[in-house]
Amino acid sequence: FFTLFIALNWTAAPSSALDAQLQFDLGEVALRKGEYERSAIHSERALALEPSYNYARHNLTVALFHLGQTEQAVIEGKRTVSENPHRPDTHAILGRAYAEQGNIMQANSAFRKSLEIAPSSGITHYYYGRFLYDNKRYTQASHHLKEASVWQPNDPWIHYDLGRSLHR
Repeated sequence: FFTLFIALNWTAAPSSALDAQLQFDLGEVALRKGEYERSAIHSERALALEPSYNYARHNLTVALFHLGQTEQAVIEGKRTVSENPHRPDTHAILGRAYAEQGNIMQANSAFRKSLEIAPSSGITHYYYGRFLYDNKRYTQASHHLKEASVWQPNDPWIHYDLGRSLHR
C-alpha cells in the first residue's frame, strides 16, 4: 500500500509544480500579513520553479510596490498583464506604482483599465479617487470615492478622503 501511494502521488503532479504552489501559498500568506519582503522571496521562488505562474508574478508586483521598489514593481506588473491582460488587481497596482513615479498618464490609464475590467471594484475606485484628488480633479475624485464607500461603507479613510474631495 505504501509503495502504491508513493507511485500515485508521484504521477499526480510534477514536484516543481507542487513546490511552486507551496512557494506561492507561503508568499500569499506573507502578503496578507503585510510581510512584503518574505512574500517577494516566496513569489520569486515560485516563479523560478514555474516562470509562467501569473498569480505569483502578481503577488511579487504587490510586494515590490509595498517595499518601495516601484520601478521593479512596474516591470513585474507589466509582465503580469502581458500574460493575463484581464487582471484588474494588477492594473490597479500598476496605477499606484505609476502614480508613485509621477507618471500621471500611465497611472490614469492603468486605473481606467482596471475599472473597465471590474467596474464595481471598490478598492480600485478608492485608489483611483485618491489619485484624482492628488491631481486636483476633485469632482471626478468624489465620484470614485463615493463608489468606494459603497464597497466599504464603514471605512473611515474612504469617508475622510470623500469629505476632502467634496470640500474643494
